[in-house]
Amino acid sequence: MKRKAAFTLIELLIVIIIVGVLAGIGMPLFFRNAERAQGAEALNILGTIKRLQDACAMQYDGDRTNCNTWDAIGMSDPNTANNSHFSYTLGVPGEVTATRNSRDSGGMAADYIRFNADGTKEATGVFAGIVQ
Repeated sequence: MKRKAAFTLIELLIVIIIVGVLAGIGMPLFFRNAERAQGAEALNILGTIKRLQDACAMQYDGDRTNCNTWDAIGMSDPNTANNSHFSYTLGVPGEVTATRNSRDSGGMAADYIRFNADGTKEATGVFAGIVQ
């Protein structure tokens, strides 16, 4: 009798279990790295905004009062980008905040990164570890 070469149900189940275990290990690492990349994007944009605010303040002898709009600092509003993971706001003169958009929050919409007027940085949630 000839035997047909095929996979048995047990072999297929074992392969499915192995793929599931590998995906269970790999997916959290992928999402953690994606969040870090988003945080790095926000830090980059915040740094640009802060430099533009500093340049604007130099025009007014260090007074940041007139540097609290996007037009005043010479930058287009970064909130108009459809792919942005953060909403950027200019707070008190010299302060800029990136708050995670609710569509990307995963239940953590309060996560933010902030550059304060005194030069300090702060962050909450998953981004607390990326600010130095």
